[in-house]
Amino acid sequence: MGYMPNFLRVIRDNIVKIIPENSWLFKRMALVGFKIAARQKHKRRTSMKIDIPVVEHCNLSCKCCTAFGPLAKEYFLDLGTYEKDMKRLAELTNNILESVCFTGGEPLLHPRLTEMFDIVRACFKDTDLSFMTNGILLPKMSVEFWENCRKNDVCVSLSRYPIQLDIDEIKKIA
Repeated sequence: MGYMPNFLRVIRDNIVKIIPENSWLFKRMALVGFKIAARQKHKRRTSMKIDIPVVEHCNLSCKCCTAFGPLAKEYFLDLGTYEKDMKRLAELTNNILESVCFTGGEPLLHPRLTEMFDIVRACFKDTDLSFMTNGILLPKMSVEFWENCRKNDVCVSLSRYPIQLDIDEIKKIA
């Protein structure tokens, strides 16, 4: 019982941070052999990373999709709501976030994604900004899209699926 795979340790450590010590789940974890460290050992968070799902649907139908993109109805995050929320988040965090990552579904399906980049950058000057994509739409993106990515220092995170992508061509376009 002394061996616990690393992923279980990570799960345990995260559960301990969010559930009350007097809860049923906390007590059961102790019974099944999770050695639960005292809460005092957990450091207070000094920065935040956030993921923003800007769409729910996707242009692929991957069976292993953890975002349920193949099942989701078409949905686009409303730009007005998003801008209001970013401004409020900037107030609450003193304009400090470690990173913002746009996700989905497939975020490149959102017709106003570059405007969202501009809004984040206006609220959070030094935040790492990225989006996660399957890459299929990257070669079709406009010059204006790529200029906006450069202007806002946006990192493209490419998820690797068993599909044919010309990565070198995408890098050249970017």
